Amino acid sequence: MFFHHFLECVFSFNQVKHPSHIKPIYDDGFELHSEVDKQCSLEGRQKFNDRLRLYKYMLNTFEDHQKVSILEKIGLEIFVPIVEGGMLLSEINVRSLLFDALKIMQTSEIKLKMQLGKLDVDYEGDDEEPPELIKSAARKFISTTFRKTIAETVMPHLFALNAFLREKRSPLTEYCYGVILEICRDHQEQLDDFLASDPQLKAEIRFDLRQTAGGGGQQDNSNKKKRKIEIIKGEERREVNKKEIENNKNKCTNVHFHKHLDVKEVLIKN
Repeated sequence: MFFHHFLECVFSFNQVKHPSHIKPIYDDGFELHSEVDKQCSLEGRQKFNDRLRLYKYMLNTFEDHQKVSILEKIGLEIFVPIVEGGMLLSEINVRSLLFDALKIMQTSEIKLKMQLGKLDVDYEGDDEEPPELIKSAARKFISTTFRKTIAETVMPHLFALNAFLREKRSPLTEYCYGVILEICRDHQEQLDDFLASDPQLKAEIRFDLRQTAGGGGQQDNSNKKKRKIEIIKGEERREVNKKEIENNKNKCTNVHFHKHLDVKEVLIKN
């Protein structure tokens, strides 16, 4: 039940109109705006913790595939409309909606559990748990499938939103980048797949992951930023060099192929 109405709740709690949301209307044509509604409202920054508790409660009831679906829906129904101008970032309730969405994506409750082959504690049947080898193979397959889905359907929307927020110099940029960093930290094996289209962002994230892993947060901020810029530029140069090497290889192959054809034509004529 919660799964099918989760995004509607996020919109409703922040008083942002959702396409599937219809307000109750009295017979005389006036919308329902009673004092009770105002007292029960979850709108506004001061009610964020109340909203977050409800989000977490609902998320705890979801299976892994439902969590991935929620991440995808957040991208399609919140991030895309904001980037494309369907919802205006200048509106405070839209900013609150986006803040909630980004915080939801950082909760421990939305992380994939990958709990396979575990029997219910109340189960009294004779079936035994599957062998560890089978569970491991199944877990690896499902993990790969979910990560591929995240790379193809979730990350592109996050990258587009991150670029949009940076362009607008929005304070929410920090939270958006934090979500990207968190997902990349949880799925470091797929880092190249996630960031194949953005070498600069990949270099930036790799630097930040190394900093957090190595406890580099104690460095002076100015020195840290300079070092980060140097590393990002170095990563960009390496990416460019890789592409140039590939292009040169292709050119050499083409030249060799055409020379071979020319020699063949001469031999045929003679």
